[in-house]
Amino acid sequence: MQDLADCSEVEVEVVYPADDPTEACLEPDTVRQLDEIARRAAKGDVDYLRKVGRVFRRSRVESRHSSSVYGTKVK
Repeated sequence: MQDLADCSEVEVEVVYPADDPTEACLEPDTVRQLDEIARRAAKGDVDYLRKVGRVFRRSRVESRHSSSVYGTKVK
């Protein structure tokens, strides 16, 4: 397994229940989709992740004074 990507981003829909519109909730199908995405990400399935969202590779920029982490979109 290659460690090509450090993070991905997917868009999901949330629902706001009528009894508590301040609390965003996920539908069961959305939770299952996120579970599948997490399983595929753990396996390093970057092709799948690209189909369902955006994939980023983490890169570290070092200097004498600080260290920063930036996300770079994987094409």
